[in-house]
Amino acid sequence: MQPLSPSDVTEWLIADKAEENALIDEKEAIKPVEELPLRVQAVGMKAVSTVKLDGQNQLDKRKRRWVVFGNKQTHGLNYENTHSPCTQLVTLRVIFMLSLVWLLEGFALDVITCFLNSQLDTNESIFVTFPDGRTIRGCRCGRLLSSVHGLKQAPRVWYYTSKKWLLQYDDRLRVSSVEPCLFYIWLPPTLIVLLYVHVDDYFCFTDQEEWRTTSSVLLGRSTSASTRDRALTSCTTPLVVAAYKDADHAADKVTRQSVTGSLVTLNGGPMMFSSKLQKTVALSGTDAEPMVLTETARDAEYCYHLLSEIAVVETPMALHGDNHASVYQAENALNNSATRHLAVRCDFFTASQRGASPSGRRIAFTGEGMPSEGRERLPGEGHVLQREEASPPSG
Repeated sequence: MQPLSPSDVTEWLIADKAEENALIDEKEAIKPVEELPLRVQAVGMKAVSTVKLDGQNQLDKRKRRWVVFGNKQTHGLNYENTHSPCTQLVTLRVIFMLSLVWLLEGFALDVITCFLNSQLDTNESIFVTFPDGRTIRGCRCGRLLSSVHGLKQAPRVWYYTSKKWLLQYDDRLRVSSVEPCLFYIWLPPTLIVLLYVHVDDYFCFTDQEEWRTTSSVLLGRSTSASTRDRALTSCTTPLVVAAYKDADHAADKVTRQSVTGSLVTLNGGPMMFSSKLQKTVALSGTDAEPMVLTETARDAEYCYHLLSEIAVVETPMALHGDNHASVYQAENALNNSATRHLAVRCDFFTASQRGASPSGRRIAFTGEGMPSEGRERLPGEGHVLQREEASPPSG
């Protein structure tokens, strides 16, 4: 480790002073106190140094962050709930695809010192000692008024603070019931805005001048938004969701586990995809296929739930596969020693087909490689497999 130059030391001291001013003076996140209340133990803090790099991998700035030792907190004493909704990559992928389909403009925004903007509950009394034994205003400790980094409940407090502020900013905003970090305004058949939240990072997709120009006011950071006018996006054209599945029985020559592969597409573009070993060893392809069949159907159901709140989704959603035995097993009540352990998975797929799933929509299976005359398009039923009864032997 190379010794710091005098200029480096000066810059680190400036960064540390900036963090102190943000916590004590600007945001008033910590209130210095001379003495701790009786029978109250303070939680320690540590100053963490971070070097920020720019897009060219060059030094951007030096940053000091005061972090609470969250591992020293006691449940029931200085924190209760810590769960905070988190985002899924598939949601961001879907939003990017929708922005291409509907020609939306996207903006990436950032909230500076986000945790310091969320106030702790007045019933929470959390006291901390300042880093490195320093004294501020003659005090060595202080009471937290806002959530700071390292606090166990900090992400949760910030999420609900952000959610409350956004819903108050525009009463038309709604929160997705599937993805709690996705906010949207959809007034059928017009989509106004999609707002994706990942802690302090926001991704805003819109085609309205109102949201393009107010995004800097909304989130405290200027953007390079285009000011050209564009007609409101019409969402009347249904989105097409299709799923593909396959299983390679006993593909792993060592463990003899089967490989599961699945793909869910949106208007022909990949939305969810997976290729992994199954957790258990399947005795045959008939055992391996129902596993990937139900997992793919579950992914398709999730995508339907996510998209149906902000768009019109074409139903039934086609599920493509080349193993007819697994579909026959799922569609028909089979009860024997070879299939009894797969009954739950088959029932799930059957419920999805018949509309008894939570989405109330059917998932129709299509056989890949089958001739077109082997499938018939039925109203409301999608592509369903047509089987011909075997003719009795002659003579």
